[in-house]
Amino acid sequence: MQTAAVKSTAASAPPRKRLLFDRRYGWVLDELKEPSEEALAGGRGMFCIVPLAKALIKKASETINFVGSSTLDVLQRPELLSPKAVQATLTDQMHNFVSSVKNAELVLMAPARNNTRESTSGSSDPA
Repeated sequence: MQTAAVKSTAASAPPRKRLLFDRRYGWVLDELKEPSEEALAGGRGMFCIVPLAKALIKKASETINFVGSSTLDVLQRPELLSPKAVQATLTDQMHNFVSSVKNAELVLMAPARNNTRESTSGSSDPA
């Protein structure tokens, strides 16, 4: 009796895998999974560890090379490490950082400001 119930639920369930066309990836064999299982599993696994590891190693290598070349520059030209030169470099970097943060805030706040201007200009009209 229980086997008949299992067969009827299995027959009514959609197929576990299907072939579909995605505009970004082309033809994809999509595997349908239970949402409760996926929530506990931590996602659909739409990333690959190999490119992530490769990018991490590349960035670490670039950082090590930059530190090494900067150290050699300072050893060859000690005037680069003078307090005035360090202060000037830090000041320039801080200004660049602050201006980029302000630009980012302006970009993020631009739609909100336009909406508030329209609402304030509309409310100030006596009509």
